Amino acid sequence: MYIPGIDTVFPQHYPLFKSVDKLSLLMDENKNIAINLVTPLILTLYSAFECYLTEVEDSIKNNSELSEEYPDSNRPKMEKRPFVLYRILNKKDYDKSSKLYDDYNHFVKLRNLIAHSRLESIEWENFEMKSGIKTAMNPSFTDKKEIRKHSNNAKVQRDDRADKVISFLERRKIVNIQSQFRMEGFIYSLQKTEIADWANNMITELMMELFNEDRTNPFYTKI
Repeated sequence: MYIPGIDTVFPQHYPLFKSVDKLSLLMDENKNIAINLVTPLILTLYSAFECYLTEVEDSIKNNSELSEEYPDSNRPKMEKRPFVLYRILNKKDYDKSSKLYDDYNHFVKLRNLIAHSRLESIEWENFEMKSGIKTAMNPSFTDKKEIRKHSNNAKVQRDDRADKVISFLERRKIVNIQSQFRMEGFIYSLQKTEIADWANNMITELMMELFNEDRTNPFYTKI
């Protein structure tokens, strides 16, 4: 119901975060499709958070005491934007050595990797087989011994950005892909529900720490 004379504001990030919550619920309820919802969740989560930051930006621009501090002519890139807004609102810099800062920057890299993916290929030209021994390639990764045993000459074209992101996820003990020996397209390596959980929890924590916005309250709860 709209009442004349009363201003009404519609925060657009709310329904986007609801979409994230619905995807998360589907992943919990249906394990058969869960892996196929990981990348959609990450892309939607990124969009929801970007929308939220835009609304924070607008509130700063509409504040006469803060508007001059925001670099409107040179908008910060997404990996820096939340921390620029934090500095303006809190009159201090965010700790760039923190785990949360590092996690968020790799989340942006993860999103960009998915949204702007590149061709990858592995072409095995010949195989070295030992007499009387059957060998097989693991579809996810292989180690150095397997590489030497299976191929003398292979053409490999991979996205180095992907291995860097996967290596980060391995360091955080979120996945165990062995990125240095990854033998399939990176998108398959990212279809892990643990990655979606990490990303969702990280953005929730970041919103609370930077802007005191609690996504765990009933307004944001999965319903």
